[in-house]
Amino acid sequence: MYARRNRSSVWGAVFGAIAPLACAIALAGCWPFGNHGPTVQQQYLDALNHGHSAEASQIWLNMSSEDREKWARSEGVSPQVSPAEVKKQVMQHYQDEVGSEQEGDTGVTQIAPAGGAGLQNLPSLTAPPNSASPVSSPGAGSN
Repeated sequence: MYARRNRSSVWGAVFGAIAPLACAIALAGCWPFGNHGPTVQQQYLDALNHGHSAEASQIWLNMSSEDREKWARSEGVSPQVSPAEVKKQVMQHYQDEVGSEQEGDTGVTQIAPAGGAGLQNLPSLTAPPNSASPVSSPGAGSN
């Protein structure tokens, strides 16, 4: 009976040592005292957006090189606009663009000069399209 008791106490000691270690590993991912506040990158962006350049400068100077790399990759920054809102704005932009093309207004005016574009043709190129501007011949005028 004594040998059986020793074996069970050995296994109890082994499991007694492993159980807290397993619990600690399992709970490490959901530790309640972790950093749940805004990231350094978000603090920097907020300071820039609010016009606090001195605060933003201090945050930047105190940032580690790893944090600056994350900033360059846009990590640690949460968007202020939801993805659904961005999608809605993009769709609205393309609908407006298609609508203006269907109306024939491309927003670009092309002027193709006839017979070359010299300084003699300047008055006819700058005149409104409906009005006829007098074009003088190159030899006309006072000496």
